[in-house]
Amino acid sequence: MRAEAQVLKGHLDTLLLASLEHGPRHGYAVKQALRTGSDARFDLPTGTIYPALRRLEAAGLGGRRAPPTHLRTHPGRAAAASRGPGGLARLRLRGDRDLGADAMSTLIDGYLAGLRRRLPAPIAEEAAAGLIETYEHHLASDASDQEAARAALAEFGDLGMVTGEFTRQAPGRRAARLLLATGPVAGACWAAALIGGRAWTWPVPATARLVFGAILLLAVLALLAAATSQHSYQRTRLAMLASPVILALDMTAITAALLTAPTLTWTLRAAVAVSLGRIALNAWTLPRLAAR
Repeated sequence: MRAEAQVLKGHLDTLLLASLEHGPRHGYAVKQALRTGSDARFDLPTGTIYPALRRLEAAGLGGRRAPPTHLRTHPGRAAAASRGPGGLARLRLRGDRDLGADAMSTLIDGYLAGLRRRLPAPIAEEAAAGLIETYEHHLASDASDQEAARAALAEFGDLGMVTGEFTRQAPGRRAARLLLATGPVAGACWAAALIGGRAWTWPVPATARLVFGAILLLAVLALLAAATSQHSYQRTRLAMLASPVILALDMTAITAALLTAPTLTWTLRAAVAVSLGRIALNAWTLPRLAAR
């Protein structure tokens, strides 16, 4: 990718929203609009557009994307974009395809299988539909099946790059980073409150303290794994496991402090307030993680 495209990529959200200003578009149409509007300087692989569109749509910024438009296809073959991720594989079982369709299916089937292995089913289907749409656009330009398939794969992008883009924009990865960012503040507040209140004198069993610390350490490690994932979408889902644990630990810390602390110092009040804020953040985040 040229240097100009790298600079433009830093403003991808703004460019995508501008391309959707006049109405919904699907991924391939958005890519073409970006390419035309930047005098061909901004020509990202099609597969990198879909994760960004998905993130903007989830944030309520991009609106609903238009479904792929019906494109002219070769006689006897329905539009591949309507078949979903398993549609190309099913071409082998149908009697309405020619030798070229077999070649196209062989080229693309492995890519689609890789998407389904690496990404959750709804995301894999969305990415696969984008690949099929890209293939249809090339096919509509009078390319042969094999030429269209090769061009679509080259234009869509390497499988690792596409899954990496979806992973880096996964809701679990963002949630894990947000929770980790609150950790130093919460830790500092609770450290000040516990030291100032001489917490080692509170009637809390040593075993309970050790179990609390061990669970907290495991939850933080899970969040770190989710937050640093670059190519494994499954790792980002560790945030779904760690987030309720952090919520429970915050509630436990608040309850234990209020029940056992001899006095409610201002540092303890601050620590409780920070934990209540993080509980609210977790309560807001968890339903969105579950929906993804």
